[in-house]
Amino acid sequence: MPLSTAQKRLGTLGLGSSRANAYSERDMNLLPRVAKLVAVAVENALTREALAREKERLHMLLEVNNTLVTNRDLQKLFPAISGFIRRMIRYDYASVAVYNEAAHTLSIRWISL
Repeated sequence: MPLSTAQKRLGTLGLGSSRANAYSERDMNLLPRVAKLVAVAVENALTREALAREKERLHMLLEVNNTLVTNRDLQKLFPAISGFIRRMIRYDYASVAVYNEAAHTLSIRWISL
């Protein structure tokens, strides 16, 4: 049975039996209603998971913002910010490069491994 809500298609609900003619007409009439209920439950669970991930991301952005506002020491700033980012996004390397307009050069100022 298809698992669909008004917003999207989520998947399928499958049932089977090793017996021939295991399901009555009454059973077959019940299955679409069960599939609709399961679809709503799945959609709710997926929505809760997405909201929890978004809440974590927003919290990380708030921490980064607070660090930027309260910390003026550039040597401590980048490691602190990269620590927040690492909790949300796994990475092997991060750096900050600063452009020197007078010299027309780009120099790497901070590296995090």
